[in-house]
Amino acid sequence: MITVFEHRQGISCPRCGFSPYVGMQWICAPDGCGGSFDTFETAARCPHCDAQFAWTACPSCHQVSAHRAWYHARRDRPQSEAEA
Repeated sequence: MITVFEHRQGISCPRCGFSPYVGMQWICAPDGCGGSFDTFETAARCPHCDAQFAWTACPSCHQVSAHRAWYHARRDRPQSEAEA
């Protein structure tokens, strides 16, 4: 059986173009609780400890970019960023 992952529309690494799939997990680190969560589902806020992250590391190129730079369509930005 082959698993097909749905990539997020309008979201990709600003450095290499990698598009994360829905449900992909990031780790709340280095100053957080170590829990895993989908950073694009929660607008970069850990649901376990409420830590907010301004930067997101790409699992493909391993570069770090501002979380908001990953969003390429205004309608896909988290509400708090769309209003800024």
